[in-house]
Amino acid sequence: MKLRKNLILLLVVGFVVFVTGFVVGSEKISELEEPALLSSIGQSPDVQMMEVILNRVEVEHTLIEMAYEEDILEGDYKTLILVIGGSSKGLGEAGIDQDEELERAEKLIELAKKEGIKVVSAHVGGIDRRGSLTDPFLEVILPGSDMVLYLEESNEDGFFDEILEGKEEIKRVESERTLGFVDLLGELFGK
Repeated sequence: MKLRKNLILLLVVGFVVFVTGFVVGSEKISELEEPALLSSIGQSPDVQMMEVILNRVEVEHTLIEMAYEEDILEGDYKTLILVIGGSSKGLGEAGIDQDEELERAEKLIELAKKEGIKVVSAHVGGIDRRGSLTDPFLEVILPGSDMVLYLEESNEDGFFDEILEGKEEIKRVESERTLGFVDLLGELFGK
């Protein structure tokens, strides 16, 4: 009789452990968390493209094209997405130069790291958005990121490989086309 009670108890406990493990194991594991703060570095319109992508994935986010440290502190952000693409026109309209923009980016990254916010750098403008204005932003910002998103064509010359060489802790997410980031970001945010 006692053996039978122990056997039943063992079966019940085993079933509970199995069901609990199955439910926990079936949850999607996300590398990035919501809400996200989305901002531009270089003031190109590429940040608008990323906002369309985040909307399609249904990622909770706030777009502040020229975010500053206080914007990070005022929100409860878990992810900072910096869309990198230099635009002379955009910088001119914002009333800042390349050096001021780099300084703003460095301060954002420093504060995000201090606050435990993941930093995602995204270059979604392709090879046409590379050059003497954008490349210095990439050289400074990418090494401070937790994750880097870029189009394959942007790395045809090995530029991203060179910057990220020896930095295995930085996750690289490469896409053949811009809309490919919809599925990739969906997976990264656990959608």
